[in-house]
Formats: sequence, structure tokens, C-alpha cells
Amino acid sequence: MKQLSNLCCIEVCSYAIMSNHFHIVLCVNEVEANKLERDEVIARWTQLFKAPPLVARYQGGDVLLKVEL
Repeated sequence: MKQLSNLCCIEVCSYAIMSNHFHIVLCVNEVEANKLERDEVIARWTQLFKAPPLVARYQGGDVLLKVEL
């Protein structure tokens, strides 16, 4: 949770771990999130997930259409 909170501009306010599930209360740091540029968002996102083909094309320097961006 700590790694994800730093990566995703959120603060973990509270959590409870139950026997078969958990509860978590988060606060989005909107100021920090709104400061992120497109490339920074992509860099953070691709630390968690494999980039889909369109994102991989963007990262590879391909020129994308406005609708693709």
C-alpha cells in the first residue's frame, strides 16, 4: 500500500484487514496529481502494468493522431 500510495498520488488514511477481505480509506492528493505531465503518468502506470500497444507506440516515439492521444 505504501508503494502504491506514492506512485498514485494518494494517502492511506485508514485500513482494516479482515479474515477474507479488507477495507481501505484513501485521500487523493489532487494538487500533486494535477501537476503530473502525461509522460510521468505513463511512467508510473507502466510500473504497475504492461503498456498496451497504443501506449507502447507513444513511448516508442510514434506520431499519434489527436484522438489517440
